Amino acid sequence: MMDRGSFEEALARFEAASDLDLNGLEAYGWMAAALSKLGRFDEAHRNADHALWLDQFSAWAWNRKGAVYFDERDYKMALQCFRRAVELEPEFAPAAENIRRTEPLAGVNASLVERAPGGE
Repeated sequence: MMDRGSFEEALARFEAASDLDLNGLEAYGWMAAALSKLGRFDEAHRNADHALWLDQFSAWAWNRKGAVYFDERDYKMALQCFRRAVELEPEFAPAAENIRRTEPLAGVNASLVERAPGGE
């Protein structure tokens, strides 16, 4: 669903999954991703923060939080989250890739950068 751009449908399924397991870190992370793609950044951050509350040492959750910031075009905060993910799990390739593509943007005024697709 997410890969097809069906973000509303994906969100509904992830919400149902979180209802079944309130401690389901991945459901909250995926809800954050769907909400971010829908431009609902406050809700996306709340869900990413909930995932981190469940496990503050999850590289995946830190990467997801960074992806929300990336979609929001807050590249400095995105970079901090991606770096935290790699700190926690040095071999976590998605975060390393996100660092590589975010570093050039972190020092640029976001209003000058055309909106790029978010990281995973």
